[in-house]
Amino acid sequence: MRNVFPSAPTVTASTATVAGMSKVGRSAKQMRRLWFLQRRLYFITIIITMINTISNKKSDSFPKIIFTFNKEWEIQNWYDTCTKEAKAGLRDGSKKWGLGDIPPEIPKIIASSQNKEDALNKIRPVFEEFINKPESKQVISHFIEQAQKNWQEISGKFFQLLSQMLEMPVSEFEGEYKAYFTFSQRCPFGNREFMFKRNMDISNTAAHEIMHIEFLKKYKNYLKEKGLSDEQIYHLKEILTVLLNEDMKDILFKPDIGYFNHQELRTKVLEMYQEHKKSGDSFQKFLDGVILIIKNHNFS
Repeated sequence: MRNVFPSAPTVTASTATVAGMSKVGRSAKQMRRLWFLQRRLYFITIIITMINTISNKKSDSFPKIIFTFNKEWEIQNWYDTCTKEAKAGLRDGSKKWGLGDIPPEIPKIIASSQNKEDALNKIRPVFEEFINKPESKQVISHFIEQAQKNWQEISGKFFQLLSQMLEMPVSEFEGEYKAYFTFSQRCPFGNREFMFKRNMDISNTAAHEIMHIEFLKKYKNYLKEKGLSDEQIYHLKEILTVLLNEDMKDILFKPDIGYFNHQELRTKVLEMYQEHKKSGDSFQKFLDGVILIIKNHNFS
């Protein structure tokens, strides 16, 4: 019978042709692997970007501190350091503020002046010469940079803990604070600003002063309604910083010491706070107990 199917063509492949096809196959596999690797890296990059975005948004939700130097407040603080007393006494019981790096002739110039305006005019030339020295500028720059770096490490944790302590949402805190370096040992504070010095870690200074700022904003009117005077409120806010030693001991450089004449009351208030935390009662109820202590104590 005749074969109705045509004969299959004879294919002759050389060794070189087969090898070439093998290389094409391997190249295709490598391309596929490279494609999958690129896709994987692409998705990993997207995930990392999302995590960083969320982290940045979370960080942006906390208040900021601007660290800088304020000449006019600094010269005012030099004057106040020499003329004002620490009401509740310093560590050694003295009420006289230390000069820190303020030139020693400043108190003498102020003492020989007729009034505050005269004193500020007389000390200004010495002040300007001092702060414009290269070494003074270097000190200012160094401690501002150091404070900024150290604060960034603990700021988020601090504001979370302060919010829990005062029962005050972070959203009600000031959005921004100003922290000014001072050469004095005296570090005053205002509504949204405070000073910090060279021999105190910023964690302690900022925690102490920002607690003052936010506590007074939240509870000062309540304290007034309860009958406390401005003098009593001053002592109460300083005594309450002992709570930092309970809630923020892991982020403070060292314990918050407070003033000399407050030590006994600080110990008592800290014990009350520890019991308060176990009870689950509101911070305002705890504060009511402290108010009674303040009213019954003679600070003179």
